[in-house]
Amino acid sequence: MHRWLLIIPLLCLFTSLSRAEVVSVASGEWPPYVSEQLEHGGVISHLISAAFAAVDIDVEYHYYPWNRSLNLVRAGAHDATPVWSWTEQREQQFLFSHSPIGIEQSVFFFRKSHPVTWQQIWSPQPGEVIRIGATLGYSYGPEFQEHVQDEHFRLRRSHSDTEGLRLLLDGHIDAFPISRQVSEQLLALHFTASERNRLATVARPLREIDLHLLFSRATQNGEQLREKFEAGLRIIEANGTRAAIVEQHQFDPLISTP
Repeated sequence: MHRWLLIIPLLCLFTSLSRAEVVSVASGEWPPYVSEQLEHGGVISHLISAAFAAVDIDVEYHYYPWNRSLNLVRAGAHDATPVWSWTEQREQQFLFSHSPIGIEQSVFFFRKSHPVTWQQIWSPQPGEVIRIGATLGYSYGPEFQEHVQDEHFRLRRSHSDTEGLRLLLDGHIDAFPISRQVSEQLLALHFTASERNRLATVARPLREIDLHLLFSRATQNGEQLREKFEAGLRIIEANGTRAAIVEQHQFDPLISTP
């Protein structure tokens, strides 16, 4: 009897020690940065997992349309969501990682049969209306939003970048803004060579921005998870893990695409 009284607390202690802390990440499809279809979930997911592993935290990834991922983390259903740019509204609703986890350069795509210039997009002639695509949940910067509000754009939103590119090819919109690096992956994965050859980009980039991991303000440990993540980033940078992951994926998300 006394022997069992001794063993039971030891078993409880062993169980508590073996149960690692887990962070729940709501993500989406945005290759090569993050994707359920890529090895390790893409380079940024790999780096996020490595940073948390360095501070003894496991990561569980859950994949949704991007707008839903954002809403679920806002509500506290998940702990964090990756690859978001800063906006004033998001700053109020989420905790941003102090360190960027990537850099994104966005460009406008158009059909070669219906060329669109930078001037046409931002300063259309009187009576000229440009049909612009946009992905739900994405931010394209304050100037873009002002043009939407002023109705300089006729905006059509889609659930994904792949859907937006398809709308462009089918002639439903005149231009579509998308990450240059992401566009290369999506076009290669989901479109034929003939379809890819029908598209071109406006020479001038839309913008170049930092991407962050967002933590929920609705959970009790959002601030603590953010600080642990930052500590993990410093560890994997110092011990060479980050460099090894970047080499494995042949892509450094913190280096801008030329």
